[in-house]
Amino acid sequence: MRLGGQGYGWADIHNDCSHGVRATVSVDWAWDPGCVPIERWGVARIHWDGAEGPADYAYEC
Repeated sequence: MRLGGQGYGWADIHNDCSHGVRATVSVDWAWDPGCVPIERWGVARIHWDGAEGPADYAYEC
């Protein structure tokens, strides 16, 4: 699992595993966006209110 490109209120999460996962990103200590499914070796784009700040890292739910 790794954080890919990102911009204001969005980020790409790369699944480097050989199986599907659910993942999200850490935005701040109080709130993170909901988890999204990502197929094996896939990429998913996750969205949130950009005013919350940038994504720090991606993690599996």
